[in-house]
Amino acid sequence: TERLEFSYTPRDREPMRRHVEPHRLVPLGRRWYLVAYDLHRHDWRSFRLDRLTDPRSTGARFRTRDLPGADAAAFVR
Repeated sequence: TERLEFSYTPRDREPMRRHVEPHRLVPLGRRWYLVAYDLHRHDWRSFRLDRLTDPRSTGARFRTRDLPGADAAAFVR
């Protein structure tokens, strides 16, 4: 229940800074994903952990949001 900031590099694009409310870590195949509410895009996103760098806690707390559909693994798929 603590907001995170990190740098994220999408495929074939430049790294960008993200500010999120983390929901759950999901293993899928041989990769791990962070399912989180993206505060810049005002929407749910999944982030591959191998593309995430420089994570840090912001110290800001948040109230947990309901994930669309109750299954984080299905959301990543």
